[in-house]
Amino acid sequence: MDQRDAPASVPPEPPSPAVAQAYLDGIGTVEQRRDDRIDRRAMGWLDIVSGAILGAYVTLALSMLRGEAGSTFLLLLVAMGLWIQLSAGLQEQNGAQRRPTGYSWWGWSALIVVLVSCFAAMFVLRLLDAQIPEPFFFVPGIIAFVVFLARGVRQLTRARGSSGVSRRAHRSFTRAESTGTAVIGLMMGAAIVVAAVPNDFVSAVATMVLLLGLVVWILSYSKPWGLPSIGAAWRWPHWALMAVSAVVLVMAIAFPTLLGPATWIAAGGVGAIVTVLFVVLGRRGERIGEHA
Repeated sequence: MDQRDAPASVPPEPPSPAVAQAYLDGIGTVEQRRDDRIDRRAMGWLDIVSGAILGAYVTLALSMLRGEAGSTFLLLLVAMGLWIQLSAGLQEQNGAQRRPTGYSWWGWSALIVVLVSCFAAMFVLRLLDAQIPEPFFFVPGIIAFVVFLARGVRQLTRARGSSGVSRRAHRSFTRAESTGTAVIGLMMGAAIVVAAVPNDFVSAVATMVLLLGLVVWILSYSKPWGLPSIGAAWRWPHWALMAVSAVVLVMAIAFPTLLGPATWIAAGGVGAIVTVLFVVLGRRGERIGEHA
């Protein structure tokens, strides 16, 4: 078969001034069409709730660093990592872009710098055995909440006067989402049990296993079994159970000897209940779909 050179491509003719102006005039329509797909009211309230959760997490983390929480402090990171990834799916469900905009990058970067600086200052002061002022433990959490509150108010302000976005119909869970929901229940249940385990070595090893599992799962965020996909499929019972299990986890970390020697037995029972409920909700979402 003879080979012949392909003819050189001819560059397209530049648009006439009238056509170029028509393109520019259509920018507003395109932006409006994009905004119509974003539920800014839902996004605004989600930002405010995320700010409250992050602020509470930072305050608890700093308070536990001040005390003798040991490795159980890291269990909070498991719950927080799950929330961040799951809520990312909820944001996408409401029309948010997965790729952050320039405004988001600057906001997140500034917040991370502030929080890392506060944790670093806390670490240095502890090394120097210096007296840490009590208000210091609340300032980083307040800053985190104010940043997200401003984002939420900005979204709610932009949503004022809009006709609203029609809610998307719920769909059935895929097998991966149902299984992932059960695994989340297993992780939260295990974290509750580990928080009450009296053996420090066993607690530290189990905590590291949970954190490594979370990191692997986060790296698979774009897969069908990724946490954002699961969060996008969840409905209110799943979020309510996640909130309740997180509160129980905080109580188990803060009061590890509340019931004396029976604390870890009670934690085991509660952890098992949490796991079973997540499994049931995952299977229910897989079966009933839109009728849930």
